[in-house]
Amino acid sequence: MRVLVTGSGHSGTTLLGSMFEATGVFEFYTQRQDDLSFCERKELPPGYAAKCVTDWPKLTGRHMAALQVRHSDFYVCPILRHPVSTCLAQRFRGRPEREGGDHKNKYGALTLERVLYNQTLVYDTLQQLADSGCAQRIELFFLEELLLDWEGQCARVARLCGGDAVVAAKVERAPALVRNKHQQHRYAGKLDAAEATNHERVYELYGGYFQQHRAEVERIQQECEDLVELYWEMRAAKDIQLPASVWASYGRRPNVDKAAAGIG
Repeated sequence: MRVLVTGSGHSGTTLLGSMFEATGVFEFYTQRQDDLSFCERKELPPGYAAKCVTDWPKLTGRHMAALQVRHSDFYVCPILRHPVSTCLAQRFRGRPEREGGDHKNKYGALTLERVLYNQTLVYDTLQQLADSGCAQRIELFFLEELLLDWEGQCARVARLCGGDAVVAAKVERAPALVRNKHQQHRYAGKLDAAEATNHERVYELYGGYFQQHRAEVERIQQECEDLVELYWEMRAAKDIQLPASVWASYGRRPNVDKAAAGIG
């Protein structure tokens, strides 16, 4: 079996990747950083499992689908988080380390424009996957469901990997395997189910940080209106295979100043 965990940064990719690692099934794994070589791979080694966030423009659903055609045991496992919650997390966590964020100076902070553009990338990737014809090997996860139904979602990962209750018990220990130092501190080996409602508690989050940034919040909420509708449609269907009419109805992507987002 081969697996790629993907999704926008700060949407649960590291946690979901740790769940697959915890199964003990896979021989090859990159977690400390994304497997950026995935975008260039023509084939995947047996037992391959890795994560790569869609924030990298080179990563496309079309490339994932092409590798699924090559490997009949290759599963793509996207994970979604409510778009507003994802944007807020990226803006807060994406500040430079000297300002209390997760980003080292050499990477630069995540601007509001870049955060919004990242949401465009993840939903474009999902639409490409939906159009690929490989839906039977696309397993869609939601961070909110991991937070609200941890045992059930651990059992799901175990079943996907051909495991039983013993494997599911291993998966339940996944938060302790997270190697990202910032997430180690936040998880402390356990999850906070309250984060599933971050989009409803905007001004309570992060010590009230966004109380001083209401214009940003309003911009995020406005620009992500259609993506929020798509998120709820997918969450209801538990699938990215939505009718074309749904994709058309909620097809508007955030209006982004690409120069300000650092996009050539």
